[in-house]
Amino acid sequence: MEFTEKNKVLIVDDEYIIRERLELNVKKAGFDVVGQAETGLQAYELYKKTKPDIIISDIFMPVMNGAELLEKIRVNDSRVKFIFLTGYSEFDYAMSALKNNASDYLLKPLDTTKLIEVLNKLMDEIEEEKEMESLKRENEMIKDGSFIDHFFSNNDIHPEMSMELASLLQYPEGIRMLMIYKKGSWIGIDEDVYQIENDIKLVFFKIYRKGITDLCTTDCYAAMGAPCHSEKELRESFHFLRRILLHRFFSPNKHFYIGEDYLKVDKDKIQAIDQQNRNLLQKNKISEIIELIEIELTELKSPANLEYYLYMMKGLLLRKSDHISGVMLSDHSPIWILEQFSTLSEFASWLKALIQKTYSVNNERAELDLSTRIKQYLEENYGSSINLNSIAVNVFAHPNYISTKFKEDVGISVTEYLCSLRLERARELLNTTNLSCKKVSQIVGFQDQFYFGKCFKRKFDLSPTAFQKATLQSNENTVNNKPENS
Repeated sequence: MEFTEKNKVLIVDDEYIIRERLELNVKKAGFDVVGQAETGLQAYELYKKTKPDIIISDIFMPVMNGAELLEKIRVNDSRVKFIFLTGYSEFDYAMSALKNNASDYLLKPLDTTKLIEVLNKLMDEIEEEKEMESLKRENEMIKDGSFIDHFFSNNDIHPEMSMELASLLQYPEGIRMLMIYKKGSWIGIDEDVYQIENDIKLVFFKIYRKGITDLCTTDCYAAMGAPCHSEKELRESFHFLRRILLHRFFSPNKHFYIGEDYLKVDKDKIQAIDQQNRNLLQKNKISEIIELIEIELTELKSPANLEYYLYMMKGLLLRKSDHISGVMLSDHSPIWILEQFSTLSEFASWLKALIQKTYSVNNERAELDLSTRIKQYLEENYGSSINLNSIAVNVFAHPNYISTKFKEDVGISVTEYLCSLRLERARELLNTTNLSCKKVSQIVGFQDQFYFGKCFKRKFDLSPTAFQKATLQSNENTVNNKPENS
């Protein structure tokens, strides 16, 4: 496993022997000593050059004492850790310094064991702070897209969205929208990424830059829209791109779309399929309808036909909606439903299961087994963007019913169960792989990586970095203590 470089320590004391002894013990503890200083003024100049993580300083020194050094550094740096060395006669002074953001103190004569204990404690704090800062920076790359989603879903504009829109549309050559469909949360690019529902993410560009197709790896699909100059054009582009991304069902090896046509729907073909299914339904030949699903989907050939096919299939299924616990078909568009699936085979499997359940004569067992099916869905899809609506579509039940039934059976909410599941998976990965904490959080489905760090520490009493470090140390100790073969 890879960890950060050694933490840097600056030693400040007007007695040479104490400085040398400190440097010897600090290095033995695994830290890098970046310098020694005899006065506070010398220490301040060294601090500016070396940017240490920890400063160990005597309190009373000539020219500038330790408290003055701390005060001067704290003007621009709240990060560096400060350990004061003090005698019993200076104890009150040391306690006062602690109130001024010193990190800890050590009594003279110096206790080596206590020194190492304090250094290790501060090292853990530093690593956790660095991790949290890193997660905050990473989290800024994935922005809350709720206001943008609201804008595209409604004709009104939320007040907090108006300034965002104005900045997007002020560019004279228009703004281009890149829509990305990706299971999981992370998109490794420099531009702001807006998280929308159903694993959809948006990136806005003022200029179509080279290399943009490189954003599309084998685990995502993306479509670039035409330049937009108004709110109307933005909305039209948004809905058009959602449809263009349906090409993934028919061209799974193509991951970037620009200038693609949605193609005209072949209504005659779809209506003929629908009439065939209705005739089979009248004869109660449900198994034949199911057997024909994959053939029908293969013949569709285009996103427009697929959308219209699902629209017609909804009409067929809603005739029996009272028997499927309020399935979400009536509440969502065909596009929304199709966004739950990456491949045509996934969609076909779901549709066949839905038809089987809708027209099954015995649904009691399925109803009793709802919580188990929810757990199975969460365990198979925890790395993706999940909400109650997406669960509802996949387990064929209304989201309100899901919430009530799951908590009644399991004792916790669906959200709590999903969070716990993701954290357990994260712990397994940190314990068994060389993956970074950032990568692990992405794999297990946390869109807010700062939130991941907080949840992990709340559940396991350690930050992800501290947990990974403890695991490495434990593994090293096991190897070192293993008897050699004679």
